[in-house]
Amino acid sequence: MRYAVLKLAGTYHETAPAGSPLSLTAGKVFRHDLFYLRAGALVRSRRVERVLVVAEPSFRPAFVGGLESVRSILSDLAASGKELWFYADDYADAYLYLAAACAHRVIHPMGSLRCVGLHREAFFFKRLMDRFGVQVQVVRRGRYKSAYDRLRRERIDPLNQQQYSRCHSVRPNCSSR
Repeated sequence: MRYAVLKLAGTYHETAPAGSPLSLTAGKVFRHDLFYLRAGALVRSRRVERVLVVAEPSFRPAFVGGLESVRSILSDLAASGKELWFYADDYADAYLYLAAACAHRVIHPMGSLRCVGLHREAFFFKRLMDRFGVQVQVVRRGRYKSAYDRLRRERIDPLNQQQYSRCHSVRPNCSSR
């Protein structure tokens, strides 16, 4: 029985960063395209039965879409019959989300588990702007546009509140404050 190791380390990039090849040495880079190819080879491999996914603290998925894509790849690996193990020193929301695609989860004995969850928080600065006499002019187009509402309103626009509450009723994990 053979196993393979997939490492999640570095700042997330879909492909190689543009620019000088020296920019790759500035810090660790996680290349999604190479991860996809490596996982595809493991799906096709008959010799590999187990896959250890190691999430290093340097792994920084830039967007939720990147995180979803990595999880989808892990789910494809699991669906192909591979036994997936997920290891991380510390588990936060992103790692918990990825680890859910794996059959086994391992944490460092001195590691920590943080479950903050998804939330949205809005700060409004209209009163502060009024106090200092700062005027803001915003050109809006569309009913559900909330850009710069923090500077021109004291609370969430009713149309956007409707949008957030609808999100909450459709997806229970999406919360609004």
